[in-house]
Amino acid sequence: GRELERASTAGWVYWGKLHHVASGKIDVSVAPARAQKQGALEYYALKSSGAVETIREQFNTRAAERADANTLAERLAAGPLTQALSPSPRFADLMQRLASTGIRPHLEEKGLTLQLAAPQGDTLNLALPVTHPWLRDRTVELVGACRGVPEYAAVVATNARLLRMLATQVPATLRSRAVSDLESAVRVYFDALVAPEQLRFGARVLFSGRAIATPDSAISHDQVAIPEEIAWELFGPLVTREIGAEKAAARSEDARRALDTIMACSWVLIHRAPVVEPTGLLAFHPRRDPNRVVRIPPMANALMNADFDGDQLAIFLPLTEAAQLEAGERLSLAGHLRRDAGLLAGVQPIHGARYGLALLGRTPDGLAEISQLAGTDVEPVDRLVGRQSILDATRRVMRTEGAERALEAIERLTRRGFEVAKLSGISMPPFMGSRFEHPIPDPSASTQEWERNLEEVIERLVAEREHVESDLFPFLLSTLSGARGMLAHIPRYVHAFGLVEDVNGRRVPISHSLAHGMTAEELGVMAIGSRRGVANAVRELDQVTRILWERFRPTGFNVLDRAMRARHPGIVFARAAAVGETDPLISEDGRLFVGLS
Repeated sequence: GRELERASTAGWVYWGKLHHVASGKIDVSVAPARAQKQGALEYYALKSSGAVETIREQFNTRAAERADANTLAERLAAGPLTQALSPSPRFADLMQRLASTGIRPHLEEKGLTLQLAAPQGDTLNLALPVTHPWLRDRTVELVGACRGVPEYAAVVATNARLLRMLATQVPATLRSRAVSDLESAVRVYFDALVAPEQLRFGARVLFSGRAIATPDSAISHDQVAIPEEIAWELFGPLVTREIGAEKAAARSEDARRALDTIMACSWVLIHRAPVVEPTGLLAFHPRRDPNRVVRIPPMANALMNADFDGDQLAIFLPLTEAAQLEAGERLSLAGHLRRDAGLLAGVQPIHGARYGLALLGRTPDGLAEISQLAGTDVEPVDRLVGRQSILDATRRVMRTEGAERALEAIERLTRRGFEVAKLSGISMPPFMGSRFEHPIPDPSASTQEWERNLEEVIERLVAEREHVESDLFPFLLSTLSGARGMLAHIPRYVHAFGLVEDVNGRRVPISHSLAHGMTAEELGVMAIGSRRGVANAVRELDQVTRILWERFRPTGFNVLDRAMRARHPGIVFARAAAVGETDPLISEDGRLFVGLS
């Protein structure tokens, strides 16, 4: 074949290698077993996109917790589905829990009414009445038995102990303490029954699957390739409806044609957890793939915060006509861009594609080709076709021709960028920068001296960025174009790693580079930094979750709105029941939680 333009490494060159087997991480379910989970973060993302029909499907119609979940595939094969009626499984569970505490909810046409009433069914009589945990002017004599709630066992045990004491002569102080223990156990039980978690959106969703993510620049921006076994399972009932159960089960030629036709005009939702932005759920037209992976267009990578080192993607098939329509209008890449034009920055050519465009754009002919692919003039920034150049050009296309045309331009540029990068022979060789020489400070040198030295190295590298013959040129072009890495990282490979915090928070100099190898002590310090990075990522995710909750929590003053944002929602329900309050269910959060339109 064609000779590569640069020396390229062949063989094993990884600094570290993860071990993932795609075949062990594939799953699909149209029945309650193994259904993929969706929670509050996914609800916030869908709500931000205005995808209310999808919310109704994910948390009610296709919820594995529904009593009729086992018949969903059969009903779909028989004919079109409509959204399920209320109550949603999560709200039905809440009503049962409230009833166990002596609060009886009624879901009526006028709204949700609450009243105080003794629990019915499986109950436990308390040895003595205790103060109501949520209503200090009332007592509790009877509690409902929710045996699946661990705290119920403590109520049974403390109640039995008090019964034994009442049947025998024991000191008054011991009896008083036993009554206090029972009162405390009832309070803990009630708070566990109606906790904030019970008023968060959550469900295991039917017609869902999961597989490893991999990029594919050959597919278009509105397509995704899913494993064949997932495709047959998800779309099987629709194929049955089209050609009959016998042909569908045999996977005949007619069945394959029907499957491909149905998939081509359907949308599936692709989701990578955790979802911290509305773009965490993206809609694509699916197609079958013989491999056991999910192939996505590279431009979807950043929006989903996905990576290709073993990340798993969940796949959901909307079943109602309304949810299918909504997926294309609101959750596709074009739909998200129409809602928020600022997202265009997140779908630009990435990594190798961006490097290839920067390499191609160094000549007048190459720059002309890039402009032709973009459909508008592409202007170099600082003599470089980098991230900003392509972003400015595709913004012009979007303003004048719309989101679809901008995505098509990015698609063309991405494919050409990857082609150029492949032909260039770029790799990460262990001998990179072997001819680069610069004095390394003594390990005992001051922090300021180390920082000054590394800054000198970076400036030397930047000044030599036009030296194409240098083996550092590809990596300088990669960082300067925004394709991969940062300038501050290059010295770690060719000079010295620099300053890293040790377990005590002190900045310790690592005086060897990755290319030359590090001492055991240096590797130990770096491992500590890696663990700290993981801890910070977990902490940041928790903080993001809290911020999202503050942003999206209900703001109304009806019962459900107040309860959904309360730390102790039982108090809200108890006070509402004591005065016979009715929630008219007019807020979006309340209606969707209950399972209404």
